[in-house]
Amino acid sequence: MRKAGLLVWQAHQIAAALVRPAFGFRTSVELRPGGGPLSEDALPPLLGGFAVRAELELAVAPGEGIVAALGDWTNGWALYLFRGRAVGALNLCGDLHRVESAQVLAAGRHQLRLAVARDRLALEVDGALAAEAPVQRELPLRWQIGAAGLLVGRDRGFPVSDDYAPPFPFTGVLQRVVLEIAGRPPRDGRREVARALRHE
Repeated sequence: MRKAGLLVWQAHQIAAALVRPAFGFRTSVELRPGGGPLSEDALPPLLGGFAVRAELELAVAPGEGIVAALGDWTNGWALYLFRGRAVGALNLCGDLHRVESAQVLAAGRHQLRLAVARDRLALEVDGALAAEAPVQRELPLRWQIGAAGLLVGRDRGFPVSDDYAPPFPFTGVLQRVVLEIAGRPPRDGRREVARALRHE
């Protein structure tokens, strides 16, 4: 089973390398609410896992609505507030993985982070782990092909989860939303030269 997972991971890496992103390779992108759907081509490659960080403010509690969402119930993910609680939803071919904070977010400023990995879905609220769940399916090469696009502060089309019906606008203020992937570690030129010379 582990070998099969490794082969799938290698296939994902090869496929990602075949087509360079049109806007260059990025490890993060900062997003703002109010714009139209953002094509997946403009995002960092999400196939190996990613995280969504959001800084928000609620004038009143409970808050509701989409922080960020891409895709729908066929393949998609969303970070949102539902009945005042932070929720992360990951839908892989109709198989829903969902994490929810135990506490209702109070009025004021908050930070949310949803981390999506090949084997784990984790939700942080104000720097503390609020909920996590295992992911037992491979992440897709692409979340949507020519469809929904990434939206901030609302959703459209079909939802990622039955918790909400689009557009489900966010009732607070989204100050900053960042989508990021793990970057490659910085290269150490001296170490690479020394290693090359040892093999000469």
